[in-house]
Amino acid sequence: MIEGDNLLNPAARDRVREIFSNRAALDLARKTPQFRPVSGTTEDKAGSAFIYQESRNVAYVAAFNFSKTELAKVDLPFDRLNLPPVRWITEDLWTHQHGEATNHLTLSLNPTDCALIRLVRLRQVKN
Repeated sequence: MIEGDNLLNPAARDRVREIFSNRAALDLARKTPQFRPVSGTTEDKAGSAFIYQESRNVAYVAAFNFSKTELAKVDLPFDRLNLPPVRWITEDLWTHQHGEATNHLTLSLNPTDCALIRLVRLRQVKN
C-alpha cells in the first residue's frame, strides 16, 4: 500500500493511522489481488468499479467517485460482476457497515470517496 498524506498535518496522521490499523483491508492488500475493471470501455476516463473474485464464495468490489462535487450512485448488476444471483453478505471494509445483496450491489459514494466491499456468499441450508 502507498499512502501520500503530509504527516505533519494532524488530520492526515489520524487518517493514516485509521487506514493502517484496518486489519481486513491490510489482509486483502497482503494478498496482492488482481482486480479487474467491471466496465471494459471507459473511453478516456479511469474505470470507477473493479472486482476481485477470491473464490467461488468470496469477492471484493472497489468503487471510486472521482467527482469533486457530485454524489455517485453506483449500481453493479451481478451479471456484470460475473457473480451468481444468490444472496451475498456485504461488508464495507472502510466503514464496517454490513448488508445483503442478491441481484446487484448498489453503493452511494460521496464526492472523492471510495468503497471497498467484501461479498461473502450466503450458504443455503438444505433440509
